[in-house]
Amino acid sequence: MNIRIILFIALCIFQFVKVSGQNILNQYDSEGSKHGQWLEKAGSFVFSTNYKNGKEDGIGYQLKRNGAITTIYEYDNGCIVRIIDFDDQQRLSFILTDFVDVDTVVHGKELSHHFTKRFKSILYHPNGVIKSITNDYLIEGDSPEMDSFEIGKAYYYDDKGNLIETKERFFPSF
Repeated sequence: MNIRIILFIALCIFQFVKVSGQNILNQYDSEGSKHGQWLEKAGSFVFSTNYKNGKEDGIGYQLKRNGAITTIYEYDNGCIVRIIDFDDQQRLSFILTDFVDVDTVVHGKELSHHFTKRFKSILYHPNGVIKSITNDYLIEGDSPEMDSFEIGKAYYYDDKGNLIETKERFFPSF
């Protein structure tokens, strides 16, 4: 009999915590902008993002449905500060950091591209040793993981951390 009462109380507490948690997530401020922690599903991923007055602010996560973290994002007042990505075995894959706003237009033979951000890209070998360090430029409106170009000095390392090559990268000719 006592075990039933304990189970009933535990179930009530669990339901209360679940409902209370739902009242904290996905809230809007008085202006109708996202505010606080938001959980959103997109395909096979769940995104946990913090907002302050409608702008991403703080740490955010991209998780697989099984709860494994694939990417950590850091924002400051709507601006990306850092992206940390992990491979399928939860090993560090790359870090994008040192984001700086730029306003550069490069005219090619048939295309022109507007670059809006410069950032440092650090890729890692599966053993956790740095594989390469490059400076990249982001095309306007795209994500750093998808459409960026390596420009400037690039450093490449073997899986023991020894520098094996240095290259000077230039704007692509398009």
